[in-house]
Amino acid sequence: MTDTPRMLYRDGSAVEIWGRMVDTRIVSDAEELGEALASGWRLRPDRVDPLDHDGDGRRGGSLPRQRNRRP
Repeated sequence: MTDTPRMLYRDGSAVEIWGRMVDTRIVSDAEELGEALASGWRLRPDRVDPLDHDGDGRRGGSLPRQRNRRP
């Protein structure tokens, strides 16, 4: 089984995937894949950190919880 050719992603403006604007790149061999990953390309178009729940670039977080307010 081979990991190439493979499409890579980074934040950009070329195409919208999963609600995010990203640029895409296709690599043809393992060496090119390693170089691309080292320069910031990702294997998936989603957030870099899976613990960034609100998309602000930092781990954790969420939108403020709405409390039940009594009149």
